[in-house]
Amino acid sequence: MENGSETGIDHRPEKTKLSNKFVRTLKNNKDYRRRFILTVAVYWSYVNLGWVVLQIGTALPDLQLLADVDLETASWLFTTWSLGFMTGSLFCGFLYDRINRLVVMFVCTFGVGICSIFLPHSKSFSMMLVLRVACGIFCGGIDTGANTIVPSIWGEKGGPFMQALYLSYTVGSIAVPFATEPFMSAHHHVVINGTKSFQTYGDNNTGAFNLSICTVCNTTYNDMLSLDNNQSSVYNHTVGSMFDKNISNESLASNILKDDIQIHNAFIMTCVLVLCSSFPYLVMVLIGDFDIKANIKTVKDVNTEKEIEPLREKSEIIVVIETGSRKIEGKRKYCVLACIAGVNLLYSATEDSLGDFIVSFALDFLHWDTSSAVSLISMYWVASCIGGLAGVFLVRCFRTTKLIFIAHLLWISTFLLSLIASLYRINIMIWIFIPSSGFFMVLIIPAAISWTEENVCHITGRISSLFMIATGTGLAANPRFLGYMMEEHTYVSFLYILFIESVICFGFYVLAYTARYFRYKSDDDVKATLRK
Repeated sequence: MENGSETGIDHRPEKTKLSNKFVRTLKNNKDYRRRFILTVAVYWSYVNLGWVVLQIGTALPDLQLLADVDLETASWLFTTWSLGFMTGSLFCGFLYDRINRLVVMFVCTFGVGICSIFLPHSKSFSMMLVLRVACGIFCGGIDTGANTIVPSIWGEKGGPFMQALYLSYTVGSIAVPFATEPFMSAHHHVVINGTKSFQTYGDNNTGAFNLSICTVCNTTYNDMLSLDNNQSSVYNHTVGSMFDKNISNESLASNILKDDIQIHNAFIMTCVLVLCSSFPYLVMVLIGDFDIKANIKTVKDVNTEKEIEPLREKSEIIVVIETGSRKIEGKRKYCVLACIAGVNLLYSATEDSLGDFIVSFALDFLHWDTSSAVSLISMYWVASCIGGLAGVFLVRCFRTTKLIFIAHLLWISTFLLSLIASLYRINIMIWIFIPSSGFFMVLIIPAAISWTEENVCHITGRISSLFMIATGTGLAANPRFLGYMMEEHTYVSFLYILFIESVICFGFYVLAYTARYFRYKSDDDVKATLRK
């Protein structure tokens, strides 16, 4: 009987064949190997970007204590970062088209690490804001670089690579709450007569607790001591005897023992991680030939490879390129790009605000303890990570258009259910639907960028910069508005606003899709026009 070796048939599993093919290509193809190494370096930077961006939201309660400011004032930490982010996106977007992109990535990652270590050691809140602006500039450069480099080196085969890029962002986002929590002060609530709420802060390691005001009330700690067991309910722990009984309401927060706060250790860890991710770029710059871009031949699908004559670019017509996809020019192109920028704006405003304020929302509105609040945001990013991993495969099963529509509708649904759950304090629904929203949200932006690359135009540094500026605008506008609404009105406005923004975001994509396919011309129409 003939066996596989005699007939020349390879009976090895398909996965083994693909793995061996990848290893051979990586070993023998120098161009492919360098593109792969550069992609891995960008992914590593994006992991750290997710870590840096989400750490501030997790550590916000302790940073408030260090700066001695309320939530509305503390929201400037996000707004100033966003302003820096827009500046960095704009400036670096031009640099990436003019100089070695790896030099810019090295400078930006190194700068983020330096800003991170100095932030919690600032002597004043003003200095914190200056460092946040600088950090935002460098983060904008990293984000713009990643969204420029990955599509440019993989071309129209970059869909899975873009999904993997945003997956790497969620990996850092998942890890940072768990890494930061051990250095945070414990937060517990004391409810008096069912109406007055205090929040206690303490060191997780020593068990020493201090007291500050959670909501405005006219009860001092001395009044608390006079209550009997029937008048007060103490949640999570009994307040220790270390408090100063004569302390006034106005000075409670400012009398926190700041020496007990250990949050600066979390930022030292961040600095080390980010600096480590900067050195691969320096090595690649010194070696040379790593700042490469895809050409049509390297990214062309073999099954659709055709030889066609070059077509002249004309405004208001569709240009047919070698891979069979269609690009647009003129006013329609700018209209579609503006709509996709709107998607970036609303998406980033919603996603970033959720990460920035969900811990404070859980502590001060839902009256959860620190561990539960951190676990909620961690579950959200775990779901985002799973969604990003699923997106690598879903983008192969669905057209990007269909994937964006489905993800948007499910994202809106989860926000609506989370809002209802918060209004009626249905904790199990909050635990389910807030994390679930992350699964669908993470699919949208990489799919939108891939859709733009496939159907609108190639993603250059300037176009990536446009998207990042839109992202920074959303990041800058939302925190101040949310902080004001939550501090001055009601904390539940947090989810109301995010739900409305998710609906508007979907509206922008519908406009982009409509503008893209309005007045569509066939291939024959294009050729006839070009012959003239």
